[in-house]
Amino acid sequence: MGVSTLQRLEHSKGIVSPAPGKLLANEVLAGDTTILEEAVGLLGHQDKMVRAGAGKTIEQVSTAEPGLVTGYLPQLLPSLQVPEPQTRWMVLHALGCCAGLDPGTALEALPRAEAFAEGNSGACLWGATVVYLGYAGSTLEANVRAVYPNLESAAQAPEIKKGGWREICGCMTRASPKSGLGWRSLPRPA
Repeated sequence: MGVSTLQRLEHSKGIVSPAPGKLLANEVLAGDTTILEEAVGLLGHQDKMVRAGAGKTIEQVSTAEPGLVTGYLPQLLPSLQVPEPQTRWMVLHALGCCAGLDPGTALEALPRAEAFAEGNSGACLWGATVVYLGYAGSTLEANVRAVYPNLESAAQAPEIKKGGWREICGCMTRASPKSGLGWRSLPRPA
């Protein structure tokens, strides 16, 4: 029997180095989906390095093959409450990547995303929130109407810098055609 996903992540520096999570994701994408199932279960582990490594695995798989992760979305939602922002933003990004396949479950993260966009959540979590909102909003017209006010609010956040403004515009562009709402009138940051 080989080394378990937990054993591989226990000795990683999940918050500092995403390499183990990326390697595990590559193995999932090559066909070993048991790793994905184990990673989802490890999001509740007591060690933040393990949680972050599991989050990175899930995030990487969701960006390449969202269909592999979609069935686990309800199990990802509690991870938006973990203490470290790294795990939260990786899980939020995964939820956004899967929003087109399961918009209902992905939108269950909207209250947490609102809090991340409005609060002093840090640039990485803020950025993942904006991307999540863009993905979630681009799925259905009803969804864009739910997330659009949060994108507008995020545009006013202190985290917005040159790159952040481009991120907001990209997400609003994805969401805007379905909404008929005009985002171009938003004030540019100083």
